Amino acid sequence: MHPRRWLLALVAIALVSPLPVEGYRYLRIYDDLRASQSELALSLDALTERGLSASPDELVRLEARLATTQARLHRASAAMEGDPLLRLASHVPWWGRQTRAAIALAHLGADAAAVGREAAAALAETAALQGDGSLSERLPALLAAVDPHATRMEEALTRMEARRQELSGEGLLPPLGHALAELDRRLPEVRSLLADYRTARPHLPALLGYQGQQRYLVLGMDSTEALPAGGFVLVFGLLEVEGGRPREVFFAPSDSIYLPWKQAGGYVEPPRPLKDYLLRDWPMGLGAVAWWPDFPTAARNAVQLYRLQSGDERPLDGVLGVNFQTLERLLAALGPVRVDRYDVTVDAGNVVPVTLLLTHPEAPRPWETHRYDFVAWLARAIIGRLMQTGPSRWGDLLRALRQLRDEKALLAYSDHPHIQEALVRLGLAGEVRHQDGDYLMVADASVRSTKLNLALRSRLDLTVRLDGQGNALHTLRLTYVNDFPAWAAAQDSRLASVVLAGGSLRMYGSYLRLLVPPGVQAVQVWSDEGPLALEDRWEEHGKAHLGLYLLLPLGARKEVTFSYLVPDAVAERGDIRSYRLLVQRQPGTGATPLRLRVEPPPGAREGRATLDGQPLPGDLSPIETDLRKDRELSLVYRWAGEGRGGP
Repeated sequence: MHPRRWLLALVAIALVSPLPVEGYRYLRIYDDLRASQSELALSLDALTERGLSASPDELVRLEARLATTQARLHRASAAMEGDPLLRLASHVPWWGRQTRAAIALAHLGADAAAVGREAAAALAETAALQGDGSLSERLPALLAAVDPHATRMEEALTRMEARRQELSGEGLLPPLGHALAELDRRLPEVRSLLADYRTARPHLPALLGYQGQQRYLVLGMDSTEALPAGGFVLVFGLLEVEGGRPREVFFAPSDSIYLPWKQAGGYVEPPRPLKDYLLRDWPMGLGAVAWWPDFPTAARNAVQLYRLQSGDERPLDGVLGVNFQTLERLLAALGPVRVDRYDVTVDAGNVVPVTLLLTHPEAPRPWETHRYDFVAWLARAIIGRLMQTGPSRWGDLLRALRQLRDEKALLAYSDHPHIQEALVRLGLAGEVRHQDGDYLMVADASVRSTKLNLALRSRLDLTVRLDGQGNALHTLRLTYVNDFPAWAAAQDSRLASVVLAGGSLRMYGSYLRLLVPPGVQAVQVWSDEGPLALEDRWEEHGKAHLGLYLLLPLGARKEVTFSYLVPDAVAERGDIRSYRLLVQRQPGTGATPLRLRVEPPPGAREGRATLDGQPLPGDLSPIETDLRKDRELSLVYRWAGEGRGGP
């Protein structure tokens, strides 16, 4: 928080005092607030930036600075509360609102300093416990050290939230209003972090094998060949952990169990579009299990297919889903790893091209049993580095894990319902999400055996028009560019050949699905070449799936537009209307540009919109964002009309 934003209000109150001694008192309050401003902001930012990477000396200095700041803010709030002139001003309607807000914000600043002090103390205890061993091996002791500080942080945060509920932002001087807006931005972030800790805390020891060995099926998905849950599963793994350490690490190509099973007469019928456009007469296998956009569904099917195709009936406690983005984020946090068997060093910048080239060799390597053996060696090297990562990298690693969570590049499913429920709350389950309001997910499936998702660019433009009856008319324009010629010009020629399967497949083919609310009506589709017909419409995961097959030659650009009506998309309470839209990200994709515009019905008043909880401009102009993570838009407005019968 930034006290300087509301100091002007306090100075204005001081200036009305006719007594110099009273003016001096206000200047002392002003000095306390001014001195606190930079210290609070700098200290909290330093805690956020340094985190587990901070040294013990840094943490001691930060805690001391925050203690001084907290004391100054307590002194300022006590002085304002005890001042007779300010008490008198509090009975004057306009001045009273400013005075009460200034006092409340001083208290809120002191509580923010208290949260920071507890965080610094928790990090200091964590640093003292680090010693030898990986983060996962030290977990029980670290959790025990953090728990009491987390409790006190929650107590201070609860006080802050209660004070905030008593404050109205209407009619405040700009400095006070800005401070309140900054508070509204920061409070949910802190609450979310503490909620995640409380959700994960009871289950982390079990997940890491402290209550008995855990065995996970790992799906290694190739995001250069897109499927809705992350990509084709080119390798699978078995990971056994006990006491925070891996006891078994095994990886193999998915073909190694699929082909023998198929040759022995095994067959599972694939979903119709997958059969028609890719598999033909081939059975459904573990490699295509990411066809389902709902990761829990994909994970359960993966377990069944793994057992059927491998004959391994040993218990599995869960499924992990990773892709190339997972490797990029982890390597950025951990640093490069060496794969001696292949005489190569892999880092965040080269992991994709190195992996593609080494798994598509020009000639067989005598020590390999399969061309995807390199992926198994790389996975073991990264897990080994994770277990060797010292305290100086723990902060980077935790930040990478949060980023992987937001980007859906690390997905997890548990066979234990209470743990699965926690994974959903933590944002790690990769489920097709359900909430009140409107919904959209664009799910692409590459069905021509190319790796052209490396060179494909896409964009979403969505306009939603609301009517007086609460219906929402959507116009969604999808733009695809097969940018392979320009991309290939900057690449190794061998890599360009790998992407096109040796040049034999020179066209990108996608089975495109829109996931929308189940009651959707009046669906129309057209491209820049004219009207199109939907191939499929079915309901699954609580959503309507609208399916369409697209072909895109090298260098081509195509626009596909969907128009559809979602009935009763707007909630109402009296004359207040609220519309919520969740646009869900497809795992394994990039930060796809997204342009959003929501238009309330003509005659609507006082429209206020937020994106991911942050206020948007009052004119409700189009929003330029991206799908680096799920996006949630909310619009609240007043409506007293009788309805217009349609947008």
